[in-house]
Amino acid sequence: MLGFTDGEIIHYFKDYIPTLAKENGLSYDGCLESLRTWYNGYRFSQKAAKVYNPFSILNVLKNRSFKNFWFETDIAIALMNLIKEKDYPISNIENLEIQEMTFSTYALENLRLEALLFQAGYITIHDYDGLLYQLGYPNREVKNSFLSYLYDNLVKLADTTLKEQYIRLHQYLAQEDLAQFIETTNAILSAIPYPQIGGQGEAYYHTVFYLMLSASGVLVHTEPLSSHGRADIAVAFKDKVFVVELKCNQSAEEAIRQIREKRYGEKYVQSGRKISLVGINFDTHAPSQTGVWRPGPAETE
Repeated sequence: MLGFTDGEIIHYFKDYIPTLAKENGLSYDGCLESLRTWYNGYRFSQKAAKVYNPFSILNVLKNRSFKNFWFETDIAIALMNLIKEKDYPISNIENLEIQEMTFSTYALENLRLEALLFQAGYITIHDYDGLLYQLGYPNREVKNSFLSYLYDNLVKLADTTLKEQYIRLHQYLAQEDLAQFIETTNAILSAIPYPQIGGQGEAYYHTVFYLMLSASGVLVHTEPLSSHGRADIAVAFKDKVFVVELKCNQSAEEAIRQIREKRYGEKYVQSGRKISLVGINFDTHAPSQTGVWRPGPAETE
């Protein structure tokens, strides 16, 4: 994929960016940052240079609105089928580490999902340490589009109106309306037909919850590493972070106890953001439970 660099965006579209910023209530610098978050991030070699998706850039400047412009349904269907066939953990796509030969592994009897995702533009190179390539989604546009598609096709609810309420999860967390967040999450999970969830464990609920959150538009990090281990999920905003631990048939209190004991929130203390610890227990026999504990500003949980 050929694309624009940061410098080329500023140079060639200098007359369009102020208009885009004004239409979206952004400063000039804020508009550039939104363009990077939504459409930049493609990297195809060991060199650190990243480029924007040119198709999306031209469309966002034309439509004056930040949204998803690039998506190939046919390719997504093939990728989804391979994910189902291999029972591939979807949340792992955010944090992949592969060796160089994986990029060219296309044997039909051993198709590598990672290679297909890379060639189709769904993931890109984030870093290279001399041995392994670190891969993940290039930007918000690709991640939201792909995960929204997977959520829509892998989570089967007869009530489509309820199913689409996931889009509000971003809003509820941004407003710290945890009562509505919990109610909506529980309503969706409770409506999944039993034949779909029968015999499923924590991994299944982790995947559904991750898809719901990511597809809603929040910045989700899976298994963020701290000095004491890995939390299941961290949801980051500019002014706050939600550190989430998931359990199945245990308790929300046990999940929060683990977050505190392992000090999963410690890595975010220096950022100055409010840290909320969220424990979620997926009860396969009763409604799910969600607990929230907020440390004070001087605490380092």
